[in-house]
Amino acid sequence: MPGRDIVIYGPQPLVGGGLDGALLPNGAYSLRGGRMLTTDHYECTWNLLSSTPSLEDSGHSVREETIAFNQETPAHSQARLVDRNRFKIDVTHMGLSARDRLELLRLAEASEETLGNSRITDWLSPGFFESNFWYMWQTTFAFQPWHSALELKRYLHRFMNESRGSRPSPASSARSTISMTRSCGRSPTGRSSRACNSCAARLSPT
Repeated sequence: MPGRDIVIYGPQPLVGGGLDGALLPNGAYSLRGGRMLTTDHYECTWNLLSSTPSLEDSGHSVREETIAFNQETPAHSQARLVDRNRFKIDVTHMGLSARDRLELLRLAEASEETLGNSRITDWLSPGFFESNFWYMWQTTFAFQPWHSALELKRYLHRFMNESRGSRPSPASSARSTISMTRSCGRSPTGRSSRACNSCAARLSPT
């Protein structure tokens, strides 16, 4: 279907969806969303934008317009997490324990039928939700501890290859965490992968 035949309706009075910006009474700005339109993801969105003509240049599509904007105006994020004193938090380490890694692996590899209607808290221990990994993942993808474990699994698989080189990201950390635990050498607990799988089985929720 051509993009010109599609109309998107939003429930909010402001135009822009999750990318709207608003001036708050205290003089600060609130922006509910961030720019994450990378070309190695969102294939359906890019296909839709490819058939949507630009309002400013009818000779180009919205896809071409968006990519050009991203190239001309690269993102310049200096921090993902800040503390209550507005200092940047060191996220070179994700703060995941060996148990956290095993539980994350178990969740990521569980079938959708097994996950069913369970919550994230049914699969991950309380300490996980105090880690830098969770705070980054939560603020990037708008997750809450009581959200669907199945949805978290899908996001883990969908964004596993999202890496920014030396810049730590929750998805790149998830990839390294799962790769380390899957390896046939040493697991994060120092055991062999067979022992690691046994531990993962013992950690399954009751």
